[in-house]
Amino acid sequence: MKTVLSKIASPVSFAEMPKDYAALCLRYVPRPLHDAADYAAAGQAIEPLVGFEERLNADQADYLEAVSSFIEAHDRVRVKWPKSSPAETLKFQWNSMTCPPPTSRGFWAATAPWARNCCAASAG
Repeated sequence: MKTVLSKIASPVSFAEMPKDYAALCLRYVPRPLHDAADYAAAGQAIEPLVGFEERLNADQADYLEAVSSFIEAHDRVRVKWPKSSPAETLKFQWNSMTCPPPTSRGFWAATAPWARNCCAASAG
């Protein structure tokens, strides 16, 4: 039985979000996602919480985790993620930007510790 509404009357800000789990569930009940409407409703339900993880109370954090787990489960089955190394992923992301990608490993190695790990992984 489908109980998900196609559109949620979302608060526009984090400050307007309910503080307790039951009130959050009155807006959207966490459940497995079966189609694009379910997926959109789940995303809309947690959108005001995303980015405020440090400010969430325990109920909000649990709710975000519950809805996010259903979104991740949906993506695992339906989204075809490309198989690539971390360095290839960074190069793809960089190429998606407006500036040309750096070609020197020195650039990646000097950028951040995680970049050094990516360069080392792709070299081996």
